[in-house]
Amino acid sequence: MAGKSAVRSILSAEHVGAALAAFFAVPRALELTLEQAAMNDTYAVHAGKKAYFFKIYRCDRRSAAEVSGEADALAAIAAAGVAVAKPVAGRDGTFVCPVASPEGRRYGMLCERLVGAAVAAPKSADYRALGRLAATLHTVAGLEKASAARPALDCAHLVTRPLQAMLGTSWIDKDYARKAAQAARQLEQTWTRLQAARLPTGFCHGDLHTGNVVKGARGKLAVFDFDLSGPGFLAYDLAVFKWTRAMAAPPEQAEADWQEYRLGYEAVRRLTAGEAGAMDALVLARYFWGLGYLFESAHISGAGWLRQSLPGIGAKLDHFRKLAGHN
Repeated sequence: MAGKSAVRSILSAEHVGAALAAFFAVPRALELTLEQAAMNDTYAVHAGKKAYFFKIYRCDRRSAAEVSGEADALAAIAAAGVAVAKPVAGRDGTFVCPVASPEGRRYGMLCERLVGAAVAAPKSADYRALGRLAATLHTVAGLEKASAARPALDCAHLVTRPLQAMLGTSWIDKDYARKAAQAARQLEQTWTRLQAARLPTGFCHGDLHTGNVVKGARGKLAVFDFDLSGPGFLAYDLAVFKWTRAMAAPPEQAEADWQEYRLGYEAVRRLTAGEAGAMDALVLARYFWGLGYLFESAHISGAGWLRQSLPGIGAKLDHFRKLAGHN
């Protein structure tokens, strides 16, 4: 049997518009613009005076059940009064819109467009507000159904499978492979200890940083992009933020931003001593997952630049291992 003719397609606005019109109660005369093509493809949609975003997931990344779980989470969070990009139901009352593509059936979700401005130059107050938002999300009830449908943010997802993706490439540098395997073993041992310590668990956004929120007219933050959400240690959501600042800012500034974020978070929900102590290990886990994603996506984004970047990636891995106390 012949293989697929494509592994990653960019669908035309006309094709996506036809799929939308067939599934949702929207006019056929839609204005669509591809906003980004990355982990998923996001189209800005205008239907008369109404504005939406339509996110189409890669067929090798998200099943219909997983997308439905994300929609369930958004609906529950919105019902709790948190400002979030609400999913739009189709004519049949469901949220997951199938879209044909050369590589197979893909699934999309239409969400209302949030009104607000990007947090382009965050200040201390913005980081505190983001921390409060994260803690508020962690107090939302009724997310059991969504959690059951989403991939668990556990050691297998964040560490074991990413390592398999790295070691499964024929061109990986031996020194980097050794470092990655050692880091994974230490993280797996740490994870066992964290489980034994019974760190609080729940539904996590999975990618909560200033790039995934907008600020309304009164300064209230609204959140979107739950593509990496799932059940896991609640502290992992905080570690993701700490990782984003460590990657983007000098160490002193990154630490100051983290302290502001933590201050905001703990105004709503206090961290346990175990969560605070686990933070840098979870930061390392987030970095490790990101490396695995790069290797998993090399057949789409290309392996050349990744091969050339391995020395720098390895140095950064050493840096985060040192912060986590992994020598």
